[in-house]
Amino acid sequence: SSFKDSDHQQIPQHPGVLRLLAFGVDELGRRWQAFPLLQTESAHHLVDLGGASVALSLLTQAASGLAHLHGNRIIIGDLKPDNILVESTGRSNPWQSSQLFISDLDLACVVGLERQPRVGTRGYLAPELLDSEGGVSTASDVFALGAWLVWLISGREPFTTELNPARLGRL
Repeated sequence: SSFKDSDHQQIPQHPGVLRLLAFGVDELGRRWQAFPLLQTESAHHLVDLGGASVALSLLTQAASGLAHLHGNRIIIGDLKPDNILVESTGRSNPWQSSQLFISDLDLACVVGLERQPRVGTRGYLAPELLDSEGGVSTASDVFALGAWLVWLISGREPFTTELNPARLGRL
């Protein structure tokens, strides 16, 4: 089902999910959203600087935010680096050096309501989304989280047409 701004505001707060503060439509009919102001940094760059412990901290935070959303019956559907924001806290401890936020729930949907859409971004789509007409699921979100981890550690898009041209070319 379609995920609306009002649905987003109803999600119980979690440190790993960016909070929607306000939303509306302006006089020209354009939709707007307001979020907390963040001073984001490249997650991959932070891992380059801080190593494996920073990567593990970010993965733990992302998995916690994803579990929170899934526990509230929300499938993200488009988990990728652009939708995972990281802000440095300035602390030297790698486990506390950054705060991660899952953002951009515009393609999200509620589990079990109507047919789930088939959405996402190349390179982060689960294999079942490439091979069938099925829609997104909590499992496809977890796959996308793993693909994000590949990107986080390597700095490269995880699944490209060079790796699997036949499957990705159909999208």
